[in-house]
Amino acid sequence: MLEGRTIGEYEVRTLIGRGGMGEVYEGLQPMIGKRVAIKVLMLNVAPNMNAAERFLSEARTVNAIGHRGIVDIFSFGTLPDGRHYFVMELLNGEPLNTYLASMGPLPIAEAAQFLDELLDALDAVHNAGIVHRDIKPSNLFLAKQPNGTRYLKLLDFGIAKTGFEGRTETQPNIVLGTLQYMAPEQTRGTVSPALDLWAAGTIGWRMLAGKVPYAAGPESGDRHKRPPPLSEHRRDVPPAFEQLILELMAKDPLERPTAAKALERLKDVRENLTHVVRMPQERATDPAAPAPLFRVRLDPVAREGPLLDDTGEPRLQANTDRVPAVPDRRTQEIGAMPGPYSMAWFALPVAVLGAVGVGALLI
Repeated sequence: MLEGRTIGEYEVRTLIGRGGMGEVYEGLQPMIGKRVAIKVLMLNVAPNMNAAERFLSEARTVNAIGHRGIVDIFSFGTLPDGRHYFVMELLNGEPLNTYLASMGPLPIAEAAQFLDELLDALDAVHNAGIVHRDIKPSNLFLAKQPNGTRYLKLLDFGIAKTGFEGRTETQPNIVLGTLQYMAPEQTRGTVSPALDLWAAGTIGWRMLAGKVPYAAGPESGDRHKRPPPLSEHRRDVPPAFEQLILELMAKDPLERPTAAKALERLKDVRENLTHVVRMPQERATDPAAPAPLFRVRLDPVAREGPLLDDTGEPRLQANTDRVPAVPDRRTQEIGAMPGPYSMAWFALPVAVLGAVGVGALLI
């Protein structure tokens, strides 16, 4: 244990995590009070030259990308006992797998946002000539930002492959990755950016369905088949969103869209899901100040029918996560809604909503 010791210019505080190759500690730069995370190669692994080289390769790989969705590594070195370490930004938040375990299936807009952020990071990774090879929820972190929002960060490049040209092969009979998020060709040792796209599609499917589509076994027969339709688990997934996820999980890697192309298509999906609603109860102290804007997801089925269903329940469903939004050409302000921030207001009689305009609500 390294608590209380000094590594480089950092004081080691507490152990915050342990993996197969390394331990992660919280550290502090005492002169400026900067808090960091320090990843140290485990003592029993240090003599393994392959493991040590892979550990150092992770630091080099991450530094070659430079993207806000990739955890930032800014220093590395060697301890007196020969173990390598590197210093990276300390993230505040929780891993995506922990969040998914507590939430179950996510709202459509939230799943689309997380997938968008993952694909954006993968686009930067692949443009840098790198294949991650272990995309999974536990390697994705929901980092809290100073303004209270969250942003997805991609972690752990320990088994990343660099310098690929098209489709290359790893050593025979060596399979690296996590089985539930492993593309069919990855079990045969094939390396290409398409591996990461398969995993991204699987994570998208998991976020929407609340479970992974395939069993963990690499030779499981269903892994080589088209995943089951999401309609078996929920009916509110837009067809274009489901189609994109299914294409990311295509059996033939050549049929999977690149991260850049998938991002373009996901942008259209998100624009059709997102409206902007002004919530006056969130006004600043100054009563004359305009109310802030928040993005609210509307059920696409509801926009095609009446405000209330035959039981009197509202047909509009709002995502209660209050995510600040700035109106632009891709969003639409649809009028002031009476507070509080509750679904009860969407169930008001049509006559009461006349001042706002029912047509505006149903755009």
